[in-house]
Amino acid sequence: INILLAFLGFLLNRAEMEKESRDRLTIVEDRRLRLKLLLAGYLTGIAAGVVGVGGGMVLSIMMLSLGMEVGSAGALSLFAVLFSSSSTTIQSVIAGGIHLRHCTPLISMSFIGATLGIFVLKKLIERLARPSIILWILLVVLAIAFVLIPMQAVSGMYRNPNSILDFGTFC
Repeated sequence: INILLAFLGFLLNRAEMEKESRDRLTIVEDRRLRLKLLLAGYLTGIAAGVVGVGGGMVLSIMMLSLGMEVGSAGALSLFAVLFSSSSTTIQSVIAGGIHLRHCTPLISMSFIGATLGIFVLKKLIERLARPSIILWILLVVLAIAFVLIPMQAVSGMYRNPNSILDFGTFC
Protein backbone atom coordinates (compact mmCIF):
# COMPACT_ATOMS: atom_id res chain seq x y z
CA ILE A 1 0.00 0.00 0.00
CA ASN A 2 2.81 2.39 0.91
CA ILE A 3 4.63 1.81 -2.36
CA LEU A 4 1.42 2.25 -4.35
CA LEU A 5 0.57 5.50 -2.54
CA ALA A 6 4.09 6.84 -3.08
CA PHE A 7 3.98 5.92 -6.78
CA LEU A 8 0.52 7.46 -7.17
CA GLY A 9 1.74 10.66 -5.51
CA PHE A 10 4.71 10.75 -7.85
CA LEU A 11 2.52 10.23 -10.93
CA LEU A 12 0.06 12.92 -9.85
CA ASN A 13 2.82 15.47 -9.29
CA ARG A 14 5.23 14.43 -12.03
CA ALA A 15 4.07 16.94 -14.64
CA GLU A 16 4.32 19.84 -12.19
CA MET A 17 7.77 18.74 -10.99
CA GLU A 18 9.05 18.42 -14.55
CA LYS A 19 7.60 21.84 -15.46
CA GLU A 20 9.32 23.47 -12.48
CA SER A 21 12.58 21.75 -13.42
CA ARG A 22 12.36 22.99 -17.02
CA ASP A 23 11.54 26.52 -15.86
CA ARG A 24 14.56 26.60 -13.55
CA LEU A 25 16.77 24.63 -15.98
CA THR A 26 17.56 22.04 -13.30
CA ILE A 27 16.13 18.87 -14.82
CA VAL A 28 19.18 16.64 -14.26
CA GLU A 29 19.85 17.96 -10.74
CA ASP A 30 16.20 17.52 -9.72
CA ARG A 31 16.13 13.94 -10.98
CA ARG A 32 19.30 13.20 -9.02
CA LEU A 33 17.73 14.80 -5.95
CA ARG A 34 14.62 12.62 -6.29
CA LEU A 35 16.82 9.52 -6.59
CA LYS A 36 18.79 10.55 -3.49
CA LEU A 37 15.53 11.12 -1.62
CA LEU A 38 14.28 7.68 -2.64
CA LEU A 39 17.49 6.09 -1.35
CA ALA A 40 17.43 8.23 1.82
CA GLY A 41 13.83 7.22 2.48
CA TYR A 42 14.72 3.56 2.11
CA LEU A 43 17.77 3.78 4.38
CA THR A 44 16.01 5.82 7.05
CA GLY A 45 13.12 3.38 6.93
CA ILE A 46 15.59 0.61 7.69
CA ALA A 47 17.12 2.72 10.48
CA ALA A 48 13.69 3.41 11.95
CA GLY A 49 12.81 -0.29 11.80
CA VAL A 50 16.06 -1.38 13.42
CA VAL A 51 16.26 1.32 16.07
CA GLY A 52 12.52 1.83 16.44
CA VAL A 53 12.69 5.61 16.46
CA GLY A 54 14.65 8.34 14.76
CA GLY A 55 13.93 7.67 11.10
CA GLY A 56 12.08 10.97 10.75
CA MET A 57 14.88 12.95 12.33
CA VAL A 58 17.47 11.29 10.13
CA LEU A 59 15.37 11.83 7.02
CA SER A 60 14.75 15.51 7.88
CA ILE A 61 18.45 16.17 8.32
CA MET A 62 19.22 14.33 5.08
CA MET A 63 16.67 16.37 3.13
CA LEU A 64 17.90 19.64 4.63
CA SER A 65 21.46 18.74 3.67
CA LEU A 66 20.25 18.14 0.10
CA GLY A 67 18.98 21.72 0.02
CA MET A 68 15.24 21.22 0.46
CA GLU A 69 13.11 23.91 2.09
CA VAL A 70 12.53 23.48 5.82
CA GLY A 71 8.74 23.22 5.51
CA SER A 72 8.89 20.70 2.68
CA ALA A 73 11.51 18.58 4.46
CA GLY A 74 9.47 18.52 7.65
CA ALA A 75 6.23 17.63 5.91
CA LEU A 76 7.81 14.91 3.77
CA SER A 77 9.61 13.48 6.77
CA LEU A 78 6.38 13.32 8.77
CA PHE A 79 4.63 11.61 5.87
CA ALA A 80 7.41 9.02 5.63
CA VAL A 81 7.34 8.45 9.39
CA LEU A 82 3.60 7.81 9.18
CA PHE A 83 4.20 4.77 7.01
CA SER A 84 7.28 3.40 8.76
CA SER A 85 5.77 3.79 12.23
CA SER A 86 2.43 2.30 11.20
CA SER A 87 4.11 -0.82 9.80
CA THR A 88 6.25 -1.17 12.93
CA THR A 89 3.17 -0.70 15.11
CA ILE A 90 1.25 -3.38 13.24
CA GLN A 91 4.19 -5.77 13.65
CA SER A 92 4.31 -5.06 17.39
CA VAL A 93 0.55 -5.63 17.78
CA ILE A 94 0.79 -8.93 15.91
CA ALA A 95 3.76 -10.01 18.04
CA GLY A 96 1.82 -9.17 21.23
CA GLY A 97 4.16 -6.39 22.28
CA ILE A 98 1.40 -3.77 22.41
CA HIS A 99 -1.79 -4.16 24.40
CA LEU A 100 -4.40 -2.02 22.70
CA ARG A 101 -6.40 -1.36 25.88
CA HIS A 102 -3.37 0.46 27.30
CA CYS A 103 -2.78 2.41 24.10
CA THR A 104 -6.16 4.11 23.78
CA PRO A 105 -5.48 6.91 26.31
CA LEU A 106 -1.97 7.42 24.94
CA ILE A 107 -3.17 7.57 21.35
CA SER A 108 -5.95 10.01 22.27
CA MET A 109 -3.67 12.38 24.15
CA SER A 110 -0.97 12.16 21.47
CA PHE A 111 -3.52 13.09 18.81
CA ILE A 112 -4.77 16.06 20.85
CA GLY A 113 -1.20 17.20 21.59
CA ALA A 114 -0.08 16.85 17.97
CA THR A 115 -3.12 18.72 16.68
CA LEU A 116 -2.65 21.52 19.21
CA GLY A 117 1.08 21.66 18.42
CA ILE A 118 0.42 21.99 14.69
CA PHE A 119 -1.96 24.90 15.22
CA VAL A 120 0.41 26.67 17.60
CA LEU A 121 3.38 26.15 15.27
CA LYS A 122 1.39 27.35 12.25
CA LYS A 123 0.32 30.53 14.07
CA LEU A 124 3.87 31.13 15.30
CA ILE A 125 5.29 30.78 11.79
CA GLU A 126 2.61 33.12 10.39
CA ARG A 127 3.21 35.71 13.11
CA LEU A 128 7.01 35.68 12.88
CA ALA A 129 7.20 34.84 9.15
CA ARG A 130 10.02 32.41 9.85
CA PRO A 131 9.57 28.81 8.70
CA SER A 132 13.03 28.10 10.14
CA ILE A 133 11.32 27.71 13.52
CA ILE A 134 10.75 24.06 12.54
CA LEU A 135 14.50 23.59 12.19
CA TRP A 136 15.12 25.15 15.61
CA ILE A 137 12.51 22.90 17.20
CA LEU A 138 14.21 19.89 15.63
CA LEU A 139 17.56 21.13 16.95
CA VAL A 140 16.17 21.51 20.48
CA VAL A 141 14.62 18.01 20.39
CA LEU A 142 17.90 16.51 19.20
CA ALA A 143 19.83 18.41 21.90
CA ILE A 144 17.46 17.14 24.59
CA ALA A 145 17.78 13.59 23.27
CA PHE A 146 21.57 14.00 23.13
CA VAL A 147 21.57 14.77 26.86
CA LEU A 148 18.78 12.52 28.15
CA ILE A 149 19.55 9.25 26.35
CA PRO A 150 23.09 8.89 27.81
CA MET A 151 21.78 9.97 31.22
CA GLN A 152 19.14 7.25 31.14
CA ALA A 153 21.70 4.68 30.02
CA VAL A 154 24.03 5.57 32.91
CA SER A 155 21.12 5.61 35.34
CA GLY A 156 20.07 2.15 34.15
CA MET A 157 23.60 0.85 34.63
CA TYR A 158 23.65 2.08 38.23
CA ARG A 159 20.22 0.64 39.01
CA ASN A 160 21.04 -2.76 37.53
CA PRO A 161 24.81 -3.18 37.02
CA ASN A 162 24.46 -6.81 35.90
CA SER A 163 22.67 -5.74 32.72
CA ILE A 164 25.16 -3.18 31.43
CA LEU A 165 25.47 -4.68 27.96
CA ASP A 166 22.57 -7.11 28.13
CA PHE A 167 20.44 -7.10 25.00
CA GLY A 168 18.01 -9.73 26.28
CA THR A 169 16.97 -12.83 24.40
CA PHE A 170 16.99 -12.98 20.62
CA CYS A 171 13.23 -13.49 20.40
